[in-house]
Amino acid sequence: MCKLLALKADDRNTDRETLVYEIYSTAESMADLINNDKKLLIEQWVNAYSNVPHTSVEKIKKEVNMSYTATTISEHIWNEGKMEGVIEGEIKGEIKGQIKILESLYISTVLSKEQFEMMVEPLRKQLEKIQCVL
Repeated sequence: MCKLLALKADDRNTDRETLVYEIYSTAESMADLINNDKKLLIEQWVNAYSNVPHTSVEKIKKEVNMSYTATTISEHIWNEGKMEGVIEGEIKGEIKGQIKILESLYISTVLSKEQFEMMVEPLRKQLEKIQCVL
């Protein structure tokens, strides 16, 4: 936090590029403690006060593995929605795959109709619940 505040300070003897590097490096080392919202705030603060060329900032972000941090609030919201969509899509695909396997076992008479219905019903309910959320 102090490094972020130093960006706002009028300190002519500070190497601002090194300071930006230290900020991103620290944020990456604390990745488990910093959520995407905080990373976005760091990004916005650096953009507003660093006075370092954009190309240099991008190079620094790549060096410290922070290049995938969202740079705008709308991008952040879009990324969050995309991640949720991917997870929900994977879950739906997995459930549909399980239903297909059970259908093929029923068609090939490995499962009786009662066994099939008993096993498929909870999967269908799960799928319905996921689709209602969307």
